[in-house]
Amino acid sequence: GYSIRMVSAMVLAAGLSTRMGGRSKALLPIEQDTFVTRIVRTLRDAGIQDVVVVVGHQADDVRRVVEHSGLPARVVCNPSFADGQFTSVLAGL
Repeated sequence: GYSIRMVSAMVLAAGLSTRMGGRSKALLPIEQDTFVTRIVRTLRDAGIQDVVVVVGHQADDVRRVVEHSGLPARVVCNPSFADGQFTSVLAGL
């Protein structure tokens, strides 16, 4: 069988957040977390060891929040994020 430790997770946090008026959904506060750090924390708590966060829109801000959270996650940048969500999947892979 498969172990949860063999599973990787990808968090897509590169979008333009047009429905949010351009405000990054990833940076919205949730208690002591942000939306993106809450997702990373939940995945890590579930036993997933390899978490990749794909950033694009407001990349520096999202990267800084993830890196300063102390949560182990790899952050990769999708320079083509404006071309659609699938470009983030490709960047994350």
